[in-house]
Amino acid sequence: GGGGIMPDIFVPRDTTGITPYLNEVVNKGLLYQYAFQYSDEKRNILSEYKDYTSLQKYLNRQPLLQEFITFASSHGVKRNNKEIRESSQLLTNYIESYIARNIIGDNAFYPIFLQEDKTFLKALDILNANEGFPQAPEK
Repeated sequence: GGGGIMPDIFVPRDTTGITPYLNEVVNKGLLYQYAFQYSDEKRNILSEYKDYTSLQKYLNRQPLLQEFITFASSHGVKRNNKEIRESSQLLTNYIESYIARNIIGDNAFYPIFLQEDKTFLKALDILNANEGFPQAPEK
């Protein structure tokens, strides 16, 4: 026993960027807390952005990661520069996704969040290449 379902297309799990630092801030809910606080404090500015692309462009110009690291430190998470560097892309993705959800909603959350999801991106590639529905063999 124990098999399970074998996928048609295997996408190896990407653990790049997953560090003890990332796990700690995720498990403590700090990414979500920071994003909520940031959204609340800057709601007037952020509400000017009506779609996720313009909001993300704005957020990319802000020192979100540096501010988050300070926030996490103030909540008892020891700073680890090596792990932060390794996780920086995922940390930034989570922060931007949660802020987008707080300001615009799920229509902004998923397009940003899924930018780092290798399985989702592989599925998009397959569908865009029209390879998603293999034909049944001729009888």
